[in-house]
Amino acid sequence: MTADELRTAVSVLAAIISLVALFVSFRFSKASLDRARAAAAVAEFNAKVAFRKNLLDWGSSAQEALADGYVTVLYLKPNDPDFESRLLTSISKLTATIDRGRWLLPNTDHTDYGANKHAAYTGLRQVALDALVGAHDVLAGQLKKDGISHDLACNSLTKYRREFTSAIQQKIEPRVLEQQLNELQGRVLGKS
Repeated sequence: MTADELRTAVSVLAAIISLVALFVSFRFSKASLDRARAAAAVAEFNAKVAFRKNLLDWGSSAQEALADGYVTVLYLKPNDPDFESRLLTSISKLTATIDRGRWLLPNTDHTDYGANKHAAYTGLRQVALDALVGAHDVLAGQLKKDGISHDLACNSLTKYRREFTSAIQQKIEPRVLEQQLNELQGRVLGKS
């Protein structure tokens, strides 16, 4: 083999090694990028789960406050000695729950409505908070001697509890969460 042939063979061998190195580097780079994307998807999913958990915790305490008020109106009569104190306790719990809910479910259209109000109260309430405020108003109305009838109060509270439960379920999206979890498992485990 002549010197030129040797240089050519070495050059070809170097080119082949360079191509193999490029291919291996590309594969590792792609695998690293895939892992980074999977990690980002996991982080996004975890953030959504954390929000859902906070919303579920708050929604559970709101549901307890609603149930407490409902049971008070349903089973105690206005002339019962415990009626007013239990009702006031329910109203107090519901008021605090509504205000805590503003941190999770901020008002919409806050620049278009109620600009003269404090920041948390500008705009339009979301449906879940509207239901709680409606229930609050029904309970507060029971303290008045000329408030709405017992049956209408119970029916209204039932309506508001259902509206609240449905609004929170729509926000939590349990079916979507399950689907996202299955997709995420597929991505992380490399099945999709």
